[in-house]
Formats: sequence, C-alpha cells, structure tokens
Amino acid sequence: LLKKQGIFVYSVTEQTEPDTPHGVLLEGMLEVISEFYNLNLKNETLKGMKENAIRGFHCGGRIPYGYHSIVVDGHVTLVPGEQHEVETVQLIFKLASEGMGGKKIARILNEYNETHAIDRRWSPSTVLSILSNQVYLGHRIWNKRTKGSPQFKDESEWIISPNSHPAIISQQLWDAAQSALQQRKKSK
Repeated sequence: LLKKQGIFVYSVTEQTEPDTPHGVLLEGMLEVISEFYNLNLKNETLKGMKENAIRGFHCGGRIPYGYHSIVVDGHVTLVPGEQHEVETVQLIFKLASEGMGGKKIARILNEYNETHAIDRRWSPSTVLSILSNQVYLGHRIWNKRTKGSPQFKDESEWIISPNSHPAIISQQLWDAAQSALQQRKKSK
C-alpha cells in the first residue's frame, strides 16, 4: 500500500534498496518472514493458553463476581472473594432454585443493596449470566466464544476443567436452580 502511494520503506536493520530488483526481492522475503513470525506467535500463544485452561488456570478476561484472582506458581487461579459477594451468589442460586426468575431476583438484590448502602445495581441479565456460569461449581471453562464475538462456539470446542478452584455453590444447588429455570421456560 505504501509503495502504491510512492512511499518507500527504509529499514535500519536490513539494508534494502527498494528501487532495485534485489531490494524488492529482499523486502518481499522479509515481509513473508514477518508474517510467518506473527502467525506462529499467535498459534504458540493459543497453545499455551489452551494448556493453561486444561490445567484449570485463568486465561484472561473478567474475573467472575464472587471471586478474586491470585497467582500460584506463576499461574492465575480463582479464589472466593469478599464474603458478601459469595453470599450474594449463593442467594441468587437459592432464590432461583425456589422458582424465582431474573427480574425478581434482581429486584430483591437491589432492595437489599439500597438498605445496606452497597453501590451496585443488579439487572436480570446479570443474574441470569451468573446462574448459567459453571465457574461457581469450581469449573474453568475456556474457549466458549471467538474473541470479540457475542456468539457461543459449539460446546464440543469448549475446554472444561472441573474442580480447578473452590466452588461457591454445591452441585445440588446448581441442579435445583437449573431445574427451576427450565420449568420457568417451559411454562412461558
């Protein structure tokens, strides 16, 4: 693109003459090598992230509500966060298991926050996001989406590492909440 605009690139580290056949050849080779390096670096980085995910370590992104991150032996892992956050997550699952939906749970949490001067507004979508996140069972899930895309990948492409960090809720409470949510969907 630069060449089409009549702009020549001069390198400090590689002595090229962009207006000679040899210089054009060398510049083309350097571009191919640079492209190879970048693609290889991307693949190696993804391979490392996949390995970390398989081993249950956090590979970036937002830390889920109710957890904090710590570094153990050079790897990031999750631990339960502030007690009130953990209790809030447990309450969300308990209320869902009793048949409440995202709107009602969000309203209850917002009323509680106003009473206790906690500066956080809950939305039904946030509540439902928590209720669908297996991280609260102690599982790490990686590769759910393509970077920058809201679309989920096929579940067969996900990397799930069970028991990779302390669970905030029990499997029994998860199952009860999921069952109640399914019942709500069917009744609509």
